[in-house]
Amino acid sequence: MGLGVQTALADACISRARALSRDYGVDLLFRPVRRWLDDGPPPALALERLLTIGVRARRRGDRQGSKQAYREAAMVMNRLATGLNDTDRAALRVHSWSRRIRRGLR
Repeated sequence: MGLGVQTALADACISRARALSRDYGVDLLFRPVRRWLDDGPPPALALERLLTIGVRARRRGDRQGSKQAYREAAMVMNRLATGLNDTDRAALRVHSWSRRIRRGLR
């Protein structure tokens, strides 16, 4: 499968996870890109999966699992930020991922 197809498939999984994470498990939602996740996914895909895990855990009353997923997402964000210039790091601080992580860690 080419990179363009993988990217489109990952984007579809992310959209599906945002819409359906209340009703379906994370493994099912990200199953089409499971191999890519296992091989070291791009940060965006890893972040979205962790954020979905956090949302789903919180909705199921698993506060501990939710916090763990958001902490892991924060670590991915920190690794991503280390390779950016000051302007891009500032933009990342106000990105929706950062806001969702901060909200999840409260």
